[in-house]
Amino acid sequence: MFLQYYGDWPSWKILIFLLEYLLPNFSSRWFKLNWKQFQNKEIKALFNVQVPWTLEAIKYVAYFERVTGIHVNLTLLTEEKFMFELENALKGQEHFDVVHVPMGHWAFKYYKHNELSPLDQYINDYSITDIEWYDLADFNTKFLNAFRFPGPEKGKLYAIPLTFEIYPIFYKEDLMAKKGIDPKSLKLIEDWINILPDLYFRDQKSGEVIIYPAVIRGGGTTDIIDPLNSLILSYWGDRPYDFEKFVYFDETWKPRFNDPSIVKAFKTWATIMKFAPKSITNFSWYDAFRFFIENKAVTWWYDAHILAYYFKNGQSNMSSEIGYVLPKVDNYKNSCFWCWGIGIPEKISDDNKRVAWVFIEWLTSKEISEKIAKKVYSSTRNSILNSKSFKHSLPKQLNEIIYSILDKMQPSVVYMEDFDQIILLIRDTIHKIYQGSEPNESISWLQRKVEELRQKFDKDLYTK
Repeated sequence: MFLQYYGDWPSWKILIFLLEYLLPNFSSRWFKLNWKQFQNKEIKALFNVQVPWTLEAIKYVAYFERVTGIHVNLTLLTEEKFMFELENALKGQEHFDVVHVPMGHWAFKYYKHNELSPLDQYINDYSITDIEWYDLADFNTKFLNAFRFPGPEKGKLYAIPLTFEIYPIFYKEDLMAKKGIDPKSLKLIEDWINILPDLYFRDQKSGEVIIYPAVIRGGGTTDIIDPLNSLILSYWGDRPYDFEKFVYFDETWKPRFNDPSIVKAFKTWATIMKFAPKSITNFSWYDAFRFFIENKAVTWWYDAHILAYYFKNGQSNMSSEIGYVLPKVDNYKNSCFWCWGIGIPEKISDDNKRVAWVFIEWLTSKEISEKIAKKVYSSTRNSILNSKSFKHSLPKQLNEIIYSILDKMQPSVVYMEDFDQIILLIRDTIHKIYQGSEPNESISWLQRKVEELRQKFDKDLYTK
């Protein structure tokens, strides 16, 4: 295995994961296929190193190489660099045989541009897939459908879902206790917002704030959208909406940002931002994560639950015990989910695609997935989600949150290629409200801007 790592994380924290080479033998079914049929072939894989799945999955690559004789050349990039390199790879400007695939409008864009290879032909090929052993039907349908295009029911599958994430609130139990607050007594989102004024920690001499009540994704990048959608979904309740348009558009793609549920969510997000540092408008997920683990915030609002992985794996110097909660919103509790997938670029050779699929098949098998799932608190396979061993691996509060919404959570997707431009308008609207603009006026501005932008898009860009 050859590894290239580019990023701002210390290299030793990556390399220590490569020491775990000796694994228990797989079941005898592992040898039903001729796993040596591509011996001495080489493939290149491009992964986002900031996805916890990556740090666990790379432990098992050396074993795959010994079983198959296939050499794997890994390139691991931090998220911003990964997204740039992924675009190059899918356009054929850089050669990679296996890539992480982000869900939502990104995956939809790659499908529309014919940049991802549909996987159905490899999954159903008995010469390279042990269909019974792999058991595609074991994957949760919701997660598979997030990568099926042109539609969730009958579309082709363009990536295998690796992990899902939902968006709870993280909090530091010791700091809450110092303020005399019992988190168990806080049932509603209003309860949590009402305590924020009491969660400032100040220097005793200067009065300067040293720990803020809250941190949240503030719009440093478009990554604000998925946790924001999660909050919106709770306000939306159980009203129906079009899967492919989320709640933002009606069946004709007419925007409906002035819906009371969306307005409430925007106002809530802006309110939370007021209890964060002034630079919050520039915070991405990673900025919020660093701020929280550096003990500069008591609560971390609506972020990916899988980031809890770092609290137990040497990526954090925090002494605090972390609690998790998903409060009720208008007496309703739900979350969007978001997935990373793994797929094959369309522009590589047919021979390389077959080799690439064998790697994906092995890496997303039940055996490997079970090992990874217990470490990263996430799985897309029902057999693992339903297993006692996985449930016991979860922190108690995360266990309660995940299984309270698992059946009703919905994907954070909008099938519109240029949705990034609308995300930036959404971000700007929240910033306007945060900075003191009248919410209804700000929402009206957004409604007009999105309608103008939507009319500029060619119809083919936002329909199948």
